[in-house]
Amino acid sequence: APAAPAAAAAATPAPAPAALAATAPAARQGKFSRTESAAVIAAAEEEATARGVTVAGLVDRADWGRGAKNPWRALAAQFPGRSARSLLGHVKRRCHAGAARRGDRWTAAESAALQRAHAARPSAWTAIARELGRTPGACRDRYRTLFGDPTPGAAPAAPSRTGPWEPDEEARLLAFAGSSATGDVAFGAAARAVGTRSRLQCSRKWGELRPSSAPRHLDTAAERLALCEALVARGVTDESDVTWTELGWDVPGTATTVALSGWRRLRRRYPELDFRAAVARCVADLRDEVRAAG
Repeated sequence: APAAPAAAAAATPAPAPAALAATAPAARQGKFSRTESAAVIAAAEEEATARGVTVAGLVDRADWGRGAKNPWRALAAQFPGRSARSLLGHVKRRCHAGAARRGDRWTAAESAALQRAHAARPSAWTAIARELGRTPGACRDRYRTLFGDPTPGAAPAAPSRTGPWEPDEEARLLAFAGSSATGDVAFGAAARAVGTRSRLQCSRKWGELRPSSAPRHLDTAAERLALCEALVARGVTDESDVTWTELGWDVPGTATTVALSGWRRLRRRYPELDFRAAVARCVADLRDEVRAAG
């Protein structure tokens, strides 16, 4: 007699990491979705086991060499569209010994220790991260925000002001952004041009100042419906698969979050549903609201 479905499912072996890798989106660029991230981490764990190290040890070592000796090149062969460098960066952010401190605020003492460590070992981010218990990327980004370009020989950053921007500061930022031939703004260079603000402050302020026809908030049912229909058109099955700045409400490269924050307010209507079902219910609701308002 044929096996019952439940028994058959129980007898089915779990997919190997290499098989999980095959389910990751092909030729995907940008951020990692939850599905892809799980496949990458599983493949990294398999690679680490084969080499007799932990995943943390795999990402902490910088001398793997080239070709088949390099585990990140081996992983890149399993994930089309992902470079060895991007895979290393992703696994490092998730599995590095300092990853548990992601989101922790930096204290003044830690920032001072970071400055001293960089002065002793310029741009040796792996060693600096090990000393501070942070990830290399977190150390590099914190240094860049507080002290400017970490490249040896670069001019130190001016002290950053806090509080509301002065009109002359906004004018310097607008003038620098207007000098870009492509429209893209390098915020480290923008901070040097402004002279009184960090690159992160410049990025956030540019998100406010940059001319855009998109609304700052999705206040009407018609605007919220347009957002949900854009999500349907993307055909994604999970919120992590959405690149929110590509939907048209936000400015890529800045800290604006109109689309994401708008969706998260809508998401509260149906917390018990999965992403696709919640989007579909919101579309139906909002169409009714638009018709009632019209």
